[in-house]
Amino acid sequence: MLKEKYEPSTDKFRKAAGTYEASDEIPIWVQAMEDNIEGSLISTDFLTDLYRTSNRFKGLDYMHSTVSPARVSGYRLYDNLSTKGFGDWFRVEGVVQFSKNCEGAKGWVHRGALCALMDDAANWSGYNVSGKLDLFSGFTRKVSVTISRPVRVDSILKLTGTIIEVKRRTDVIVKCELIDPAYGNAIHVKGECIFVMNESAAEMLEPMVAMRQKNRSNSGASPPGREPPEARPWSMTFGAESAETISDPQFRPPNRVGRYGLGMKISSDVAGKIDERTARNYVPASGSLMKNAEKAAVKKKLQQEAEKLAAQEELERERAKNHPARLRGWGGERGGSG
Repeated sequence: MLKEKYEPSTDKFRKAAGTYEASDEIPIWVQAMEDNIEGSLISTDFLTDLYRTSNRFKGLDYMHSTVSPARVSGYRLYDNLSTKGFGDWFRVEGVVQFSKNCEGAKGWVHRGALCALMDDAANWSGYNVSGKLDLFSGFTRKVSVTISRPVRVDSILKLTGTIIEVKRRTDVIVKCELIDPAYGNAIHVKGECIFVMNESAAEMLEPMVAMRQKNRSNSGASPPGREPPEARPWSMTFGAESAETISDPQFRPPNRVGRYGLGMKISSDVAGKIDERTARNYVPASGSLMKNAEKAAVKKKLQQEAEKLAAQEELERERAKNHPARLRGWGGERGGSG
């Protein structure tokens, strides 16, 4: 049980009523985590100082030792409810105590300690990607950290690592957060991480990855974080002197084919706007008179561009008729089933 004094984390950006006073009481949310029998406690025996010294480790654990500046006092493993139906990945949650030894600026936790916490949460998420602990089964390859709010020393916060997806057989995509449950789960730090499994761990996980992919295809839905956008602009360039951006809320091309993208929905009205835009780009903005030869050249070039556009539109319409993208329901007159 945690017996150190607790001072809620705050910062100059948060506007909260009242004052923050230290308390000898353990935060309610910490007690709730300890009393939650549904979350299985991950064993951290190998992280204890006695274990490490007796097994000839060269140093104490940086994040879990009793003398760690920012100490994670154990993790719990839960189902990740946001991915139900996609293979049931998991998330880990731990309690972090920030001592005065991790102080950077006066009264505030050093940013390096916050970044190290994202790495630790990603590691433990990767160790438990199969639903059970597999120590040292990989390593963190990438950690991208965003610090939204500073953290006061002597604070107690919750650290979470949520497994989002497994890519390329070995890459575990993990979203990490450092939050304050005492104040509406205010987010202090966010991390986007990649944990790389070793070969044996990847082999053990293959059946679960296959099940997740099967569930995804059977559900007919997009996985979390990959829903088709409502509208996405695509740039179409007709040379160095002109361009046009078109937004089609019903269109999301599965790939890019040619200059315009397979299935690009181009109506006659849009084509007319493109012609007008092209004309504006070719006519001098100063309004000076153009010679007849120059005007004829502009007219001829516009006509050529219009003919190319019509030919390209016809070609891509023919390509899209039998393209597999029509079966995926992306929508659009020529990019899907509509």
